[in-house]
Order: sequence, then structure tokens, then C-alpha cells
Amino acid sequence: MGVPKFFRWVAERCPTVITPFRDSPPPVDNLYLDMNGIIHNCSHTNDVDATQKSATEKVMVEAMFAYLEKLFNAIQPRKCFFLAVDGVAPRAKMNQQRQRRYRSGYELMVARQEALARGDDVPDEKDVFDSNCITPGTGFMVRVSEQFQYFITMKIASDPAWQNCQVVYSGHDNPGEGEHKIVDFIRRRKMQPGYSPNETHCMYGLDADLVMLALATHEPHFVLLREVVTFGPGQESRRVREQREEDEANGIIADKSYRNADEFVLLHVNVLRDYLDLDVRNRLGAKLPGGYDLERFLDDFVLMCFFVGNDFLPTIPTLSIFDGGLLQMLDIYCQRILGEGRYLTNAGKINWRAVELWLQGIGELELSTIKQRQQQEEEYQRKAQRRDSTHEAANVATVPVGTIEEYKEHFYSEKHGFEKGWDPHGKDMTELKLHYVEGLLWVMGYYYQGPPSWKWFFPHHYAPMASDLVNLPAIAEKVEFDPGTPFLPHQQLLAVLPPMSYRSMPRAYWPLMLSDKSPLKKFFPEILQIDREGARAPWEGIVLIPFIDERVLLAAYQSVQNKVSPEDAARNCVGPATLFSFDPNMSPRDVPNEMFGPLRNVRVRQQAFEFPPMTTFVPRLCPGVAIGEKQLEGFSSLHTKWDFITLQRETGVVTIFGMPTRKESIILALKDSMNAITVTEALPLVGQEVLVGFPHFRRARVASISDKRTSVRAVITQDGTFCGTETKELNRDESLNFTKECDTHTQYMKEKLGIAVDRIYLLVYVNLFTTMRLTRKGRIVRSFSKDEVCYTMQLVARLQDVDMIEDSRYVERDRVEGDISLGTRVVFVGPEPKNKKSPMQVYGSAGFVFEPTSASSDMYAVAVRVYQEPLALPPSLLSFAAPCNWMALHEVASELSVGSLALRLLTGSLRTTPQYGSREVGLGIVFSRNHLVRIGYAKLVRRQTNAWAPYNEDVFVRLAQNAEPSAHYLDNTGKRDFLGRSGRTPQYTTWFSREAVALIRRYVQAFLPLVKRLESGTIAPQALEPPQFMTGGWQEMEVDDVLREMEAFIEASGIRDVPLLPSSDDAFPREYLQELEDELDRQQPRATKEIILNPVVKRHLYFPLTRSSGGHLTQLPLPQEQTFRLGVRVVNCRAVGCVPFGAVGTIVRLLSTSADAEVVYDEPFTGGSHFEGRLGQPRGALSRLSSLLVLNRPGDDGGGGGAAAEAERNTVSILRALVQKSQQQQKGAAPAADGGVAIPKPRSAVEDATTSPTATGMASTPAAVTMSGGAGGIRLADLVGKLKASPEHSVAAPLTPPTLAEEQKGFRPSPATAKPQFSGATANSSGAACNNNNSNDNNDNQKRSGDNTRAAAAAAAIAPPQTEARTVTCVQSENGNGAAVGARPRTNPRAGGSPEKQGGDQRPKMTFTIPRGIASGEFTIRRGEAVPLFRQLLKLRLSEELGKTPARE
Repeated sequence: MGVPKFFRWVAERCPTVITPFRDSPPPVDNLYLDMNGIIHNCSHTNDVDATQKSATEKVMVEAMFAYLEKLFNAIQPRKCFFLAVDGVAPRAKMNQQRQRRYRSGYELMVARQEALARGDDVPDEKDVFDSNCITPGTGFMVRVSEQFQYFITMKIASDPAWQNCQVVYSGHDNPGEGEHKIVDFIRRRKMQPGYSPNETHCMYGLDADLVMLALATHEPHFVLLREVVTFGPGQESRRVREQREEDEANGIIADKSYRNADEFVLLHVNVLRDYLDLDVRNRLGAKLPGGYDLERFLDDFVLMCFFVGNDFLPTIPTLSIFDGGLLQMLDIYCQRILGEGRYLTNAGKINWRAVELWLQGIGELELSTIKQRQQQEEEYQRKAQRRDSTHEAANVATVPVGTIEEYKEHFYSEKHGFEKGWDPHGKDMTELKLHYVEGLLWVMGYYYQGPPSWKWFFPHHYAPMASDLVNLPAIAEKVEFDPGTPFLPHQQLLAVLPPMSYRSMPRAYWPLMLSDKSPLKKFFPEILQIDREGARAPWEGIVLIPFIDERVLLAAYQSVQNKVSPEDAARNCVGPATLFSFDPNMSPRDVPNEMFGPLRNVRVRQQAFEFPPMTTFVPRLCPGVAIGEKQLEGFSSLHTKWDFITLQRETGVVTIFGMPTRKESIILALKDSMNAITVTEALPLVGQEVLVGFPHFRRARVASISDKRTSVRAVITQDGTFCGTETKELNRDESLNFTKECDTHTQYMKEKLGIAVDRIYLLVYVNLFTTMRLTRKGRIVRSFSKDEVCYTMQLVARLQDVDMIEDSRYVERDRVEGDISLGTRVVFVGPEPKNKKSPMQVYGSAGFVFEPTSASSDMYAVAVRVYQEPLALPPSLLSFAAPCNWMALHEVASELSVGSLALRLLTGSLRTTPQYGSREVGLGIVFSRNHLVRIGYAKLVRRQTNAWAPYNEDVFVRLAQNAEPSAHYLDNTGKRDFLGRSGRTPQYTTWFSREAVALIRRYVQAFLPLVKRLESGTIAPQALEPPQFMTGGWQEMEVDDVLREMEAFIEASGIRDVPLLPSSDDAFPREYLQELEDELDRQQPRATKEIILNPVVKRHLYFPLTRSSGGHLTQLPLPQEQTFRLGVRVVNCRAVGCVPFGAVGTIVRLLSTSADAEVVYDEPFTGGSHFEGRLGQPRGALSRLSSLLVLNRPGDDGGGGGAAAEAERNTVSILRALVQKSQQQQKGAAPAADGGVAIPKPRSAVEDATTSPTATGMASTPAAVTMSGGAGGIRLADLVGKLKASPEHSVAAPLTPPTLAEEQKGFRPSPATAKPQFSGATANSSGAACNNNNSNDNNDNQKRSGDNTRAAAAAAAIAPPQTEARTVTCVQSENGNGAAVGARPRTNPRAGGSPEKQGGDQRPKMTFTIPRGIASGEFTIRRGEAVPLFRQLLKLRLSEELGKTPARE
């Protein structure tokens, strides 16, 4: 447990210390796991439920394996992976362990008795999991330890990432607490010669004292990993709490079996060091001593935290983190100790004179603290009883406190049981002070050197008052420790387990626990006493059980040793840790295992591991460490903007755990380090890489910068090259929106980050760095997200302004040959081999490099595994996932002749007023406020950003995201907050399944009067008045009869029994997973065959891993973008992780993040998930979409070359349809009813068919290419999808197809025919070359624009005119000529936004629409290259389909 409430205090006091952790780990050398937290999380819940039967031990172990794998993959250590299970603890810790276990066993016993009294079905005691079995020496821990070693061996034998580092396992038989074994390992390594000063560390654990342990190592590059912490419903507002409780009572709660990816947080120890340093400097100001030493102050801070409680000593009675005890201690420390040039410690040794002086200052505040605490506690209990009449108030002293002497008299007589009460010089007080001083010395030694004694413990339940701790130097002189030896595991079991947990001990010890004649009987009270005075939470009470006598315990232990079985006796010993390492040269061996089966032919060496030797640990920084102004990339520091920070202290302005903090927080008043006020001053940043998100910097590329008047955007080519900027002047409305957007940033920077800014002049929109990608030339380069994220200029830094040691993983480099050597894992992603004999597809098959076939290594021989028979998915899954099974809300409303508003209301929650019983009469399919839907009945789909996507296109596909952006301070803004361009909240459309539509249809037909009333729009859905809709056939009926009829209808439909899941998830219901699993079991085992492909071109192989210069293994993304949908077949291409490389599976759930998917793999595997009971075997996994290769879409046949061949077939068929349509339009004939692929109309053409000019007989608009798009460019879909309309800022691209006569004569399209032509003029320009080019273009365009008259009129009817002034910045091209980038034609508002007409030829034009099939190609068109690429696409591909050879230019 560590220090109570300390983690929360740190998070609220120092807001930027803790950050959400998702997918971009810092470069960690060493990962340490405190395994007991994992064992507890995977074996039982925190709730005491005597009616719940425990899971099987195998299921628990599988969950531990999966969790262990998850943590390893999240951090990916490079040097060492240290796993520590709690061994036998020092006696000082055993007292606290005994209290916890006694409380746990007692609560379980009481819960069982209450359940039996209620008549509940209670399983046998042996079938209920007792968490006390997670203690060294129990049979459970012995078996779990064996399985851990089995799993480590399996992973090292098969996973390259595990082979990349040393793995040390310190089990339950190795003495010491897990976290202290880890810190001892760090201390010892740090004292070795040759230790790297910039070693990086990450420790996982749930105890708050890990923060103090990390500070005590004096290793600045240290992060702590733990799950996202919530502090219960007490943090919610009353309104939110009542609404949540009402929803839970009504069953509106997500099904727990559909869990999201686990969320973690990182606590940055170096940032905490900076906060503490900044705080002390601000408190002392000019009084800061000249020899101020941060490292010594941090040791003093650790010592001060001991006084507010830990696992070995109780807290000083008047010190508590909850009521500001830590801040009191810091104030007194700065005034009386540090301000006078003193320190409490020196090299881990306590300065007792300074400590006594500091404690005197705390003692002077005791009386005021006691009175204030008593008032607060009484007020809290009164409020709690007003909220809940059943609240059991804790014992609060009701006698007013007059003097501190009166309080001490009561405290020492009642709490400590001193016969004489408070006697400063009495024997009892002398012993108490001696024991407490011993405790401080013991804890200080334990944190810095190791346990001074295995036998010592603090023999009191309460600490002395601070003012009574006097004459400390003399007392400390008397302290001596007997080092002793650790208990044996069975001895510790007798010392810490209560009688209720006797089943966890070997049978020989049961009489000692249960017999009335046992010598240990007096240490096992039947009634548990808990002192709850001042306790807010149930676990805060002090368990008052007697301290066990070591001599009596050891005597009782010896008395039964002749009855201990040989097997149990063999386990009753201590041993060293174990080192696991991969050795490819050793002889293979088999590893037997009864639970999961043996491992065959493993080459994993297993040997005893001895910790490095150490005489004394020196708590100092290592020489040469990168700290202060110099930092490691990925390890944050406030020093990057240290000179621009002013510290402020405010209360109630920071929101960390869902509610404003009640205590004081440190606010960083931050100035802009670049002093940029206008866009012109920040112009050099546009298009460049920068660091964003101070203090936790991330790489990003600046897409645009905006001030109140101007916005400048970077022009980026397809290959990521910056080629210029374009400038836009903001109009009045845009300028006002900019101001509102800045106000939102100011508010949430302070609320979420604790960073205050006086004024925001510039907003920077960036594309965040996501991952490394491999170019066609074999170079590994940085890749950036297509989405833009906004930061204020104060949170941005230039790379050259930060003295940073670059993360070797993110250095752009050529791929090393070692990544593509013999035996390297690969996935075949090329076309199907022409000479293959098997009908099965080879695309997506995993294998390894057999041998290179050429010296240049461009050709390889590859051995892959191919399935001989296709796997047929159940037809029901394909039918469920098919787009035809789903209808959008407006389509359902149209089909049922119901208004959209009424449909939304009746499919949600409709509740009558309390006068009519608050009865639910809605279908309850969609709960918009809770973001929940009934699985299989409804889902929310992100709206298409391209309005030209046809309706018959599959809108359920999702594009994989390589990595999610780190949590942004604007992520959870309120609905009323103006976000402007900073907003990242997508819009969604509700879709219903055919089953849901049928249910809605029956509901509408049965209860038409209610539906008609809902359509009026004047009804409150949560306060229905039945008389308002008692019309038609209901007029003569009783209200109660109608309501009962509606409730019976809903009950009979079974909709209330359908689980709820997050609305934007897309998932198969549970019964479909069972059907899929049954089908997989029926078709197993599937025959496979190893084949050799020789030769294979390098570009047809996907090599998943690359190794950086620092030794880190990095997973490269797949070479092409992919779309995913429910039911698609995929291959796992992640070479590291629990899922076997090359495993084939089916996507059964797409999470709302668009980055993760639940996959059911064809075969079970160790570490697989049961999906919380939805699967019978461990064959599930939550996989990243970026690591999955799509084999085919649901309903496609199993062969044919996979996605690449499918895309090629689609492109060819679409182009044929285009040629056929162009020929038909030349002949004036209507399109054929059958044959070829039908070219769908754009969505807007379908929606606006009644108003479009073409529909009313007007001439169709000429084809036009719009050059506007996102910062990273425009997809081909956005380019060719707009050929139907000509917006006001468009570049005309008239296309004249060849006539039939010309085709027969061998017509070849000339460059002039296929080349899109620019029309209009640029409003502004910069550079002489730019002016000349624009002048020439304008002259040509004036000659050609006369034929656009009718087209302009038609375009004006479709798109309203808009005008914007734009500036073009010229970039020098390779030939020395200036090239205008991003030019837009001047429009004529009076002419409806069309280009000004200057005359020209009257050649006939053709209008057609490119469907999404070609528009969803795997490439993006950037500004500046749309015209030539589009010209080449049409000329080459269309001519190829006509069977002609394209003309050379």
C-alpha cells in the first residue's frame, strides 16, 4: 500500500507529472514488474462476494500471461526485464500483512454468513477464491511460479523481443518484497564500474511508495507505470452520481465482457524532481542557501514522507496528507531547516538534531490541527448522514479539546493503553520513543541500503505525538539491530494468515490454526476490532490484533515438522533469482508442463542469478548524466522552458480525477520561448519538424500556423517533402472564431495541465509523429499522422532550442542488412505465383527467409506455410456484417413513414412522469447520453467526410491508424466550448440492423398514437404524460392498460436482455462468436504445407522488424493502407507479442478508437483471451489494426491473390465501365442495363436529384478538379469524386474522350487532350518567377474560358459563391524556375463563383463520375502534383484498357 493518498496528492499537486500512456513508450532500457499486483488483478475482483465461484486456476494463469505480455509489449525494454514476486518479507512488514489478511479473511467469512442467512446459493468454501493464498509458501504460489517460468521460457524461445534482453525472475522463494528486490537490483547495478549514467528505467506496480523508492535511487530517467486510477463515486458531482445510480438501476450499463483496451498512466519521476525543486526555490526565493543541493533535498523529502505513514510505521497522529500535512512539513522544513543551510539527511544517514528541530515546528501546530480536524470530521459525518440515512458514522471524539495536554492524556491512555496516561518521562513513553526512532532508522536503511534487520518490527499500533519526540540524538545512539535471517515460507504463513485461510497452508499446520489447544490460539481473536476513528474509507481503519510472539511461533512450527509431507518440505526453502537467456548454440531441450503441454526443442538457458555485489549505496547522480537543460528524448523535463516558467499556487482550478482539486496545485505560468506574436515571425516553422506538448514533448510536423488575421499552411508533396506555403487572410468571422478558440485553449491548459498563459497570439496545427515507415528505396523515415492537432505556441519548441539526446528508434536511416538476414520472419504480400500447384492463396502467408538468391539481396528464397483448404465462415456472420443488413436512421424513418425525431425518441428511453409510475415505454435500443447501444441492433458510424461517396458504398469500413495521438488537453471539452479548427470530435450516423427495423416496425404499428405524438416534437422523453397521446383507438382505454400493453410488448421482444456496448463499436453478438468458435473447432486441424517461393522480389515481402542503433526492436507498419470491417479475415503480422506470428483470424469487434480490434484466431494459443467468457478457448486477442494484414472481405472467395489482386480486379472492371460509359455518351445511348460494373452516382447527386441542373434538363457541368484539401494533401477520392460539380475554387479539367471513329483509326490521346487546364488568375503572388508564370497561365486561360459559360452557370446553381484571398509562396524548382504552389483562380461573385469568361473554343465536353472503387486507392494526391498525376492516370490506364499504346510526350 505504501503512503496513504500519496499518489493522488502528487497528481493533484503537480498536474503534468502523470500522463496517459497509450502507444508510444519512451526508450526504456530496463523494465521491472512487481508481479503481485498482476496476480491479484488476474485472480479476483476487489469486491467481497461469497456467492461467486472462483475461476479455474488455468483461466487465472492465462490471464496473468496475457497481462504480462501486454506490459512487456507496451514498454519493450532493451536490456533487462526483471520480474519480482513477493518473497518472505521482513518481520516489520509481516505485521501489516497480517492485519490485511486478517481483515480480508474476516470480511469473506462475514459475507458468507450473511449470504447463507439470506438463502443465497453459496458455493463450497474450497470453490471460493481466497486472496490470502497469494502469500509466499502456499501451494497456489508454488504452482503460479512454475507457470511463470514456463511462460518466460516459451517467450524467449519464440519471441525476438524477449530474446533481445536479459530476463530475471525473482520468485516467491527469493526473500524480500517485490518492489524492494527491484530497487536493490537497481542500486547494486548503479554501483558497478561501467554503469551508463543515462540508463533508463520503468517500474510497474500499484503501491504508492514506489514514488519514494524511485526518488531514492537518484536515477532521473525513471517512469512508473500503473493502471488508470479512479477514486470512486465521491469524486462525482451529486447530479452526475444520481444519474449514474439511476441508470445502473435501470440496467443502462455496458456489458463488462466487451472491455476496451487497458489504459495506463506514466508517472515521470524527473518531472516530479523538477516540481519539487521549483517549489522549494519559490518558497525560499532569495533565502535559498548558496550550497543548495537538490539530491540532498530529495532525500530529506523521502524521510519526511515516512512520518505520514508507510508499511512499517504508523503515521504521526497530527500529520495526514488529506488535511495538508505534507505542505505543513514542507513549510516548516524550508523555514527552519533548508533556509538555515541545514539538511535532515546526508548520504542516507539521518541528522537527528535537524530532525528534532523540524519536529518541534510540527508540534507547535498540533493543537490547532486537532481542533480543525475534529470540526471537519463532524461536518463530514453530518453531510454523509443527510445523503444516506443508513450511513454508519465513524467514532469521532465528542469531547472538546481544550489543551494539548488534555488531548495527549486521552490519546496515550485510550489508544496506547498506558496506565499512567501521558507521562513524558515514564517507562512506557521512553520505550515508545525508542521504538519509533528505531523504526525511522530501519525504514531509512531499508530504502537506501537494504533491511538492517529481518527480525525488527514496530510493536505498537500508533505512533507518538510529534512534540514528544525530543532528545533524539541520544536515543538514536542506543539503537542497535540484529541482522537476523528471513523466515522460511511456512513460518511466514503461520505469522500472517488468519484461521479462516487454513486451506492455503500445508495440512500439517491446520491444527495450529484451528485447534483450541494450539499455542497460537491467543494470537487469533474471534472478533476483529477495527479502530475507524477519522477513517473515511473502510480500509483506512486500524486493525487491532495482537502482535505474534516470534518465540512461540517458532516453537509451534517445530512441533509439527515431523508431519510435513516431503513435497511440502521441499518447497519450504529460500533460493536465488533465475536468469533466463536465449542461446542459439546450446543443445535443444524439452520443458514439460501439465497445464499447457510441453515445450519442444527450446534453446533457453536457465541459471541462478546472483545480484551484483555492493558495499554501500551512494545516493547521488552518476557523473555524465543528461539532466537539467540536457535531456533524453522521451524522458520529460521542465528545464526545457525553465527560464520561461513562473510558479503560482492555486486551489480548485485543476481537474485531475473528474472533479476540481480541493487542495493547492502548482500552476506553471508559461511564456512563449520564441517571442512570436504574428504568423510572419513564426513562418520558418511551417512545414518543419518541431516538438509539441511541453513538458512531454512529441515530434510533429507543422501543418499550419494561424494568428488573429492570417493563416499560413504548408504544402507537402506525396513523399512528405515540404515545397512551399500558402497564405490565407482571415475574415471577420474567422478572426472572432480564432479568439474563441484561444480562450478554450487557455481554459483547458490550466484545468488539465496546470499551465497558465497570459495571452495566446498563435495557434500551431501539427501532424503528430506516429511511427517509422519504410520507403521504396529501403530507407526508414518518420511518418506523421494525417489528422491535425492544435497546440498553442507556448507549448511548442524548435528542435535546435532543446539540447536533446535523440531516441535511436526514431532516427531516419537506411535499413541494415541484419534485418533481412537468413531466418528473418516475413509475410508474402505480392501477387499470386503463376506456377503454384495449390489452389490456395499464398498472399498473406507467413514464413522466413530461406536464402538470398543474389549478392545484392534484392531477390530471396522464402519458405512459407500455406493452408491447403479454405476456411468457411458461418453464413450468419457474413450476413450480419453485410452492409445490406443495416439501414441508416433516415432510411428507416423513410421506410416506416416516421419522422426522424420520433424514431430517435422511440428507440431510446421513454419514461412516464412519476405520477404514472416512471414506467419505461421506449425500446431502449440506443442510449445517446450514455453512448451505449444494443449489440446487434444498432451502431453509430462515423459520417463520411466526402459527400460524394455513393450510398451503396460500404460505410462500415475503417482505416487503420498507426498510432493514436497522445491524450490532448482538449479531448474532453464541454459541449459549449468553442473548438474551431482544434475540434476533433467526429460526427456519427445511427444505423439499425434488419432485426431492429422489424422490431421498430411492429412497435410503430402497435403504438401509432404515441408515435404521432412524438412526431410533434413537443414531448419530454423522460416525462411523458400519457393523456397527451391517448388518441385514436386509445381514447376509450385506461392509461394503465395501455402502459401495461407497451411494457408487455417490450418484455416479449427480449430487447432488455440484449447486452449494451459502446455505441461506436462494431461487434458480433455473443451467439455469433459461439457459432464461429464451433465452426473453427469443426474444421480443425487444417492441413498446411510448407512451400518455397524462389525467387521473390524484396518489395513482395513484408519484413516486420528493424533494429535501431541503440538495440531497440521496432515494428514497421505494413507497406499499404488497409480498410477493415467486421468479419474480415486477417493475418497477424506482429513479430512480437502473445499472438503467434502469421496466425490467421477473424475480426469480431472493431473498437471506437479505430486503432484496435478484437480478433478470434483460428487456433487457441498460450496467452490468448477468453474475451471475458465470450469464448470457450483462449483464442482471442485485442490486436492493433496496424499489425493486421487483410486477406479478403467477407463473402469473397478464398483464392485469387488477396487484397492486391482484389484491388487490381476492381480497378480494371471500373475502368472498363468508364470506357463503356464514355462510348455510350458519345453515341447518345443510355447505359446498358447489364454487363460491366455500374458506376454509382455521387451521394449529393442522389440526394439533390430534384434540384440539380442536370435533372431539370440543363447542360451538365464540365469536369473539374478541386485543389483544396487537408494539410497532408487530398486523397484520390476527394479529387476525382468531385468531377460532377465545379466549385468556386476549382481548376477546370475538361476531358474529351475519343470518338468511335477515332478509336478505329488508332487514336492516341495527346497531352493537350488529357491535360487539365487551369482557369482564372492568382489574387496575390510573391517572387518574380511566380508573377511571370501566373501571367502566362492567365493569358492561356483567357483563351479557353469561353466554353465554360454554361458549365459555370450550372456550377453556380450547385455551389454558393465564396471568395477568399490567397497568397502563393514560390519554391525554386530543380531547373531554377519558380513554381507557383497552391494557386487558386480568382472568382467572380456576381457570376455565381465561376471563372470569368474570356472566350475560347467550343469543343464538346463529357461528364462522368469516378466511383469509390478507384477513389479508395492506396495513395494520396498532394498539392502541386494533382494535375500531372491525374493526367497520367487517365492517359495511361484508360489507353491501356482501349488497347492502345499511350503517346509519348
